[in-house]
Amino acid sequence: MEWVRLESRAGSPVWVYPMPHANTVAVGVHVNIGTREEEWPREAGIAHALEHMLFQGTRRFPTQKDLTWHIEAVGGVINAWTSREMTFYFNCVAAAEAKRSFEVLSEQVLCSTLSSENVKTEVLNVVEEIKRKEDNPQALSMSMLNRAMYGTHPLSREVLGTRESVLAFTPEMFRVFMGRGYRSRNLTHIVVGRIAPDAALRYIDELFLGDVDRSEVGLIRKPHAITGAQKDVVVVKDIQQANVGIGATFGRADLRSSLCIDLFSEMIGAGMSFPLFQEVRTKRGLCYAVSSDVKRWSDIGSFQVYIGTDLARADEAIKVVYEVIQHSKHDGVLLSNAQRLLRGGVAFQYESPVGILNIAAYDVSSDGMPKTPAQRIGEIESIGIDEIASAVDMYLGPGRFTTVRLQPSG
Repeated sequence: MEWVRLESRAGSPVWVYPMPHANTVAVGVHVNIGTREEEWPREAGIAHALEHMLFQGTRRFPTQKDLTWHIEAVGGVINAWTSREMTFYFNCVAAAEAKRSFEVLSEQVLCSTLSSENVKTEVLNVVEEIKRKEDNPQALSMSMLNRAMYGTHPLSREVLGTRESVLAFTPEMFRVFMGRGYRSRNLTHIVVGRIAPDAALRYIDELFLGDVDRSEVGLIRKPHAITGAQKDVVVVKDIQQANVGIGATFGRADLRSSLCIDLFSEMIGAGMSFPLFQEVRTKRGLCYAVSSDVKRWSDIGSFQVYIGTDLARADEAIKVVYEVIQHSKHDGVLLSNAQRLLRGGVAFQYESPVGILNIAAYDVSSDGMPKTPAQRIGEIESIGIDEIASAVDMYLGPGRFTTVRLQPSG
């Protein structure tokens, strides 16, 4: 199966992945605006808070219950998420109920009421989400790592914002932010499941026209240099375990070297049989949790490792992580294992319309278009161990890393 690219009457790209064998349809709207477009500190967290607000009532569905019931009444699911460079709204219903998906999404994006009463209530819920994250040492340590690595770069900003900024949001502030990014040329429609491409386009043209200015252009994201980054950060908190974050930045999402770093993260941290878990936990007993991750952004991505360990053993655990990185970069067998694992992962991901939908949203952000399973597998298998070693030497060499410790007092 292949992606079909269309364009709506409003000028928005439409990507449809037909799955005639499926019983459901998943529909999403990718909005090309996220945390990095906020004006800090006044707008800190407004992209994410707006995501919450677009569930709180529209012209057709006056309450949050009315909106979500239109999907849940027929057994569907509805959700959204916000990142530093995008916001994504989606839902999934039985194929026979497909129009409901488009109706709800169009109401959210074009017709949300953003009432003062709803704003006052929902910002309190967002503040509780902030508290919840602050009570999670692993999540908090990785947020600290992100801020230390990126310094003053907009990617250092916390998606949830701050308690002070969130509590000060008003309906007018949300409308101003929507005016900057929630425009037709800044939207991408993604549709997956048992639906014909022309039928999906008809629903979008019928429901998403709104007030269209064909001359408008989408948001143009400007690259930023990193300034004010920190190499070592220690924060003391009333916890029992040291939560260590190790990270380094690399190039743009569309660079092949960035893809190599992404694949290298899988080579060392894809599961319990891979080197990070084996060397840091299984062989040496240095931690309970260890993992690696990669964030690919439009101008500067990041490679990150998390370790949860006893404070007295933190230095040794960090040393072993560095050893794993250097010892693994030339390991062709390890690369083959990671490629085989990822091939299997692609097979699982492309079984589910919702799974495909969310992968496609990330693809649109990083590559401008969604990928087919064959394209994704071909990309993975085209990378050789020499390319991996070169990318690791370029981005993950000695002196490149930032280390953050969220540790117990004493």
